[in-house]
Amino acid sequence: MIDDEVQADVRAAQALAASTDIGGGALDAVTWTADPERAVALHPSWLTEPLLPERVRHELRIGRSDLLAVATECRATGRWAPLLVCVNAWGLAESGYGAWRTRRMLELPDLEPRLAAAVATLDDHGPIEAYYLLNNDGHLHGWGPALFTRFLEVVDGREPGRALGLDPTLAGAVNGIVPGIDLEAADWGTAEYAFYLALLHRIADEVGVAPVSVEAALAAKFAR
Repeated sequence: MIDDEVQADVRAAQALAASTDIGGGALDAVTWTADPERAVALHPSWLTEPLLPERVRHELRIGRSDLLAVATECRATGRWAPLLVCVNAWGLAESGYGAWRTRRMLELPDLEPRLAAAVATLDDHGPIEAYYLLNNDGHLHGWGPALFTRFLEVVDGREPGRALGLDPTLAGAVNGIVPGIDLEAADWGTAEYAFYLALLHRIADEVGVAPVSVEAALAAKFAR
């Protein structure tokens, strides 16, 4: 559970996200119909990863729909390593060390219990509690927020208030649309994730689109 000090920071971050001014005109050029699929090509080293779906290995291409399908399968089996592999493939895509790094993670003896604990926390307490767990006592070596928030996003079925992925591009997007905000490039604290989540859900409500569409639209506009 989140300790009292961090919980106070989370509440303050959520209040700030609800009241902060978004830079004048910062969202005017955003195309809200951006495709949440965001398919990416994979480095050839992923060819030998057996936990990837066969089609993904054959085409060396993966998108959000693949992650959602695997998340559903993992819900049924209670085995979460295949989703971690898919999330890493999407997040590390063309990196030559992504598959190697993922294999090292699969060797962790407590991998499945830690992933299961994160999912149970997400289901019972929501994405902020799950983020806190994965960024603290439940942390998996080599698995930072840019990867594990994507895991949470595709596992989470709640609406409203679902988890969303946060990566350096999306952190840069927030910095670009909210004056005075400076999310670092990685390793965001729980309160920073709470701010990000509340802000994107607020924008989704104001624009009239799904939160995942806001995420995809900002990623497309601010892609490096």
